Amino acid sequence: MTIIDKLNKISQIDQLIRQKRTGTVSELAHKLNLSERQTRRYIEEMRDMGAEIEYCKQALSYKYNNPVQFNYGFTKIEMNKIKGGSFANGHKMTAYQYTLACRITNLILKKNYSQYEQAINKQQY
Repeated sequence: MTIIDKLNKISQIDQLIRQKRTGTVSELAHKLNLSERQTRRYIEEMRDMGAEIEYCKQALSYKYNNPVQFNYGFTKIEMNKIKGGSFANGHKMTAYQYTLACRITNLILKKNYSQYEQAINKQQY
């Protein structure tokens, strides 16, 4: 599964939670065409990203305890450095640089900014 697929699933879950239409974990898994185990992993990943999620028996849906907003991607400065596996100057990324870009995206998703900044500072262009 690509990172885009994962982000799409998280977005679908987020929308269903906001609409209070998730149902049980089994029902949510069915709506997302996932197994219950995969669905639980996604919910756990969203919690790791800072979302306080719990199941509400009265509403028969998952809900957020606090307002949450998910931010994905790179800043404009970063996008100027990285474009589709190439740097803005047209040079192709090495496997290491591509891996680092993927790791940075993952750190951004987890809002682990101190590690993100360290990774950016270590990278030499």
